Amino acid sequence: MHTDRTYRLVHIGAGGITGYYAPAARLETTSHRDIAEFLAALEDGGFAIDVRGAVDRDVRLAFRSPYVDPFLPRGEIANEHGLDRDLLSEVARGFWGPAATPMLGTGDGYPFTGFDTVSLDVYVDFWRRGGARIGQRDGGVFRWEDEASETTALTPEGRRPD
Repeated sequence: MHTDRTYRLVHIGAGGITGYYAPAARLETTSHRDIAEFLAALEDGGFAIDVRGAVDRDVRLAFRSPYVDPFLPRGEIANEHGLDRDLLSEVARGFWGPAATPMLGTGDGYPFTGFDTVSLDVYVDFWRRGGARIGQRDGGVFRWEDEASETTALTPEGRRPD
């Protein structure tokens, strides 16, 4: 299935694939389209992050991960909820009790909480450090950073050229 939409970020998780195509959480999520279709629609310089293996090794990453807005300026950490961190902590603990603790902390080189929204570079760094698989599109070629993965040239329909 070809799409005219291009994505700045493709996020691959246990629940499916999410493509981010515009600011303010404009995204498309599915569990029934092929990953190659999303990678083919990745804009030049766009990233793909496959978090499945990282979360399998350490499920806390799923709770610790911030939200992402791939259209924020580089290095930006935003509070999109409009609540200060102390009030947000109280609300989160009211919903999840002690299970909210991993989402609320900062540290370990991460100056954001699991409730903050971060730029694409900050998000990629978080998941890279967490052991996720990271790839990037350069022209018509998509490459995963790990050497064990092959380089894939893609047509607009998500197929390898013959």
